Amino acid sequence: MPQCVTCKRFFHPDYCIDAAPDDPNDDAKFCLFCKLKTDVLTIEDSSGNEVTKVKKEEAENMYKLYIKELTETHNIKHLINTGTKARIIT
Repeated sequence: MPQCVTCKRFFHPDYCIDAAPDDPNDDAKFCLFCKLKTDVLTIEDSSGNEVTKVKKEEAENMYKLYIKELTETHNIKHLINTGTKARIIT
């Protein structure tokens, strides 16, 4: 769950970049909003055509909602509440 070192907000990893890309031991991240000094990002497809625009607050809220929904699923709630180690079921 990346947290921007500038604004201290949490964002999906797609909205973050490494703060120190040359240091593999440094997990610090910048959100793209802070790095580009903007409150709105334009999302484009591979041809460069605009698909949508995303506001900083909207990106943060979407990630909070995703994490909330994830933690409310039965299996995750059980792991969080019991401290049980996760196991992969195939």
